[in-house]
Order: sequence, then C-alpha cells, then structure tokens
Amino acid sequence: MRAILSFLTEVRDWPRNVRLFFWANLLYQIGNGMFSVLYNLYIQGLGYPDAMNGRIISIQSLATAILFIPVGLLGDRFSRKKLLTLGALLSGIFFIGRSFAMQTDALLILAVCSGIFAAIFQVMAIPFLAENVSRSQRLRMFSFYSSLVLAAQVIGNTGGGILADTLHAAGMSYVSSLQLVLVTGSAATLLAFIPMIFVMEKSKISQEVQPVHPAVFTDRQPAADHASPSNKDNNAGAADASSPAPLVSVAADVPASTTPTAAIPTAPTAITAPATSDSAATFQQSPAQSVPHTAKQERSSDMKFISRFMLAQLLTGLGSGLVVPYLNLYFTNRFDVSLTSMSILISLGQLMTIVSMLLGPALAARIGTVRAVVAFQMLSLPFLLLTGFTNVLLVASISFLFRQALMNAANPLQSSIMVDRVSDKRRSIANSLMQTVFMLGWATMGPVQSYLVTSYGTYWGYAITFSITGVLYIASSMLYYFMFRKPPAPKMAEATV
Repeated sequence: MRAILSFLTEVRDWPRNVRLFFWANLLYQIGNGMFSVLYNLYIQGLGYPDAMNGRIISIQSLATAILFIPVGLLGDRFSRKKLLTLGALLSGIFFIGRSFAMQTDALLILAVCSGIFAAIFQVMAIPFLAENVSRSQRLRMFSFYSSLVLAAQVIGNTGGGILADTLHAAGMSYVSSLQLVLVTGSAATLLAFIPMIFVMEKSKISQEVQPVHPAVFTDRQPAADHASPSNKDNNAGAADASSPAPLVSVAADVPASTTPTAAIPTAPTAITAPATSDSAATFQQSPAQSVPHTAKQERSSDMKFISRFMLAQLLTGLGSGLVVPYLNLYFTNRFDVSLTSMSILISLGQLMTIVSMLLGPALAARIGTVRAVVAFQMLSLPFLLLTGFTNVLLVASISFLFRQALMNAANPLQSSIMVDRVSDKRRSIANSLMQTVFMLGWATMGPVQSYLVTSYGTYWGYAITFSITGVLYIASSMLYYFMFRKPPAPKMAEATV
C-alpha cells in the first residue's frame, strides 16, 4: 500500500505535459491492444487464408517503416505535440474504417493508411519524453512509459477478447462481434488526441552548453552524471521536475553527446575542473583547446552509433516479424483456444513484461546497461524454442510468458542507451531509423511466415519460424554486445554560455 501511495505521489509531481502525454498513451494503447489482438482473427473470420494476414501485416509494416524517417525529420524541426495529436486522430479514424472493410482492396489500402499514422506515435514518444525529463531520470521514465504501454495493451487485449466472446455468446455472429470490439478499440485510439490538445508547446530555444567533467568510465558502473544533455525546456528546473528522483540512478554506459561548438563564444572562457581527492582547480583555456569536439565530430559520432544500432535492430526485427504478429494465430491454430483464453494469455505476457521492465534498471546498475540488454535477450531464447516445439498448452503458455517478459525487458534500456549516445537534435531521426529497420523486418517476414505455416502446417511451420527467430536473436545480441560493450571516450569539458 505504501508503494502505491509513493508512486501516486511521484506521478503528481510530474509536470503537466508528461501526465497528459501518459493519459494520451493510455487511451491510444488500449485501443491498439484491442485492435491488434483481434484483427488477424477478423481477417480469418472473413474467410481469407493465412497468406492474406501476412500481406496485410507486411504492407502495413512497410508503410510505417517508410514514414519513420520523414516523421523523425519533422519531429526535429516542428512541433512534436501537433504531430502526436494528428497521429492519434487519424489512426483512430482509419482503425474505424478497417473495422468495417471486407474487400481485399479496402483491407490493403486502409492498412497502408493506418500504418502511415502509426509511425508518428512510435517515433515521437521517446524524443518527446526525453525533452521533458532530465538525463539522469530518463531510464526510469522510459521504464514507466514502457510499462504504461504494456499495461494499457493488457487492458485492451483482455477486454477485447472477453467482450468479443461475450457478444458472440449473446447471439451476435462471430464476425459482427469482432467488428464491434474493433470499433470500440478504434474509438479509444481516436480519443487519445484530446489530452494531447492540452499539452503546452515548448519553444525551440537555443540550447545551453553545460560543463562536462572528464571521468573514468567502466562497463560495470554506468556513468550517469558526467555530461549534461542538450535541453529544449524553457528552464533547467522544469526538466528536473519532470520525473521523480529515481529509485535506481542508472543512465546508459556513456554520457550524452555534447552540443555543437557553434554555441561556444570566441573569447577565452574559464573552465572549472572536477574536484579530486586533492583539490579543485580553475584554469584558462583558449576556445581551440577547450572545445576540440566540433560539430563535424559530433555528427560523425552520432552516425557511427546509429548505423551500428540499426544493424542490430534489423536482425531483431527480422526475428520478431516471424513470430510476434502471429502469436494470437499460433495459440488459436495449434491449440484451438477461445478468444478469451488467448487474450488473457497474451495479457499475462504483457504483465510479466511490465514487472521485468521495472526490474531492468536494477540489473543495469549491477552489470551495466549494455550487458543487461544482452542478458535479457539471451535468457529469453530457451523459452522461445520451447514455445515453438511443444504440443502441450500449459508448457507453451508458461514458456511464452517468460519469453515475452525477458525479451521485452530490454526495450527501455535500449532507449536509454540511444538517447544518451545521440545528440538531442538527432534523437528523432535516430529513433526513426531504429524503428524503420525494425519494421522492415516485419514487412519482409510476413510472406515468409505465411509460406512456412501454409507449407509445413501448424506444428512444423511454427517450429521452423520460432527456430529462425532464435538464430536471428542470437546474432543480434552478439553484435550488440561486441559493438557497444566499450563506452566511447568522454568528451572534453565545454564552456558554459
């Protein structure tokens, strides 16, 4: 009880923008949860083969992937609030259209349209939070955000399945009951634009350059406080108040990228060295000496990190695209479970993921953020393979729950690593590129999954897809570890304007 009261007190201390954004996400994800858990079954109920589900998921994922980069560029230059509002409004409208579409052309066209606007929330969420919270609090806030997304999807998944079965039992046809639930979910997504209307816009003011103290970093002890991030808030106090003091003070393994040197004055500037066990010293340096980290070097560092992260994300997306969009079909096809049982099982997987996400920062504090990401992903692999090969519903259910929790627990840790290693002005485009390659994996693997299940049946078809996913996850985890296990050298101190 005390923990709940403490959490509610923390929430009340969040700034108004963050609270409104979380309300918008709650509505958006409840609707999305209802839609995602039942739409594949709706297509199946219309009489289409599994290949049609693969086409719809592929074309929607491709549309989303294509829009990620333009949306990221727009987010870095224009109002993220307006983009998020537009995304919620139009996503809800196109979801409603998809709830009634039955013809092949309409199903595909509306899938493209909803995929386009789904990109906005996926790209803008992390940068929006990053500009509203201080750097030391980002990991905790990203964990809260990821947990909220999953909790809302639990409500949507469970409520959608139970409501559809209840309506069907009350006398509605199978397809009509699914349509009514899909419309309900669409309405919830549509209503998400209302909280976003009341978000206060933050002006794109010039970012201050904060002093960065050199420090020694180790992979075991993440460096949380050795660099000050670029801040778009009107004042630093607002950013610091945007989330409660973290229970576990963990950021990424390295400091955030510093601000371009164009913001540095040409006159020599006093720079205060960090206090040591002996003394603290103040000295004078010329601009050439004090600011060796140029805008060109910053851009090079950003793009090097982004390109490496994209490679790891592509492999994860390819593996995920073979399994995740079809988990509802996996349980209904292989085990012939009811909609209620299927939705409750998927919801339980989300609940376990919430718990593991909240425990993620504690593990990152002990072994380092990069090692924690790899550990979570590798631990999920035995459960993934067990799910693919078992014919026992209880075993499949338990292994699915652990796989879901462990694999997704790394998401907020990866978000923290990304925003800390990429400069503020490139965070939206970086997030866009990560999401793009991930969704390209989904777009690519839709036809592959459909072919394997159609050709080899509901046992070997799923067993093969789960095995391929395991291989891709191993490759992604190994690449991630070897590319990011060593933090880059800390940047030299910069002058305070």
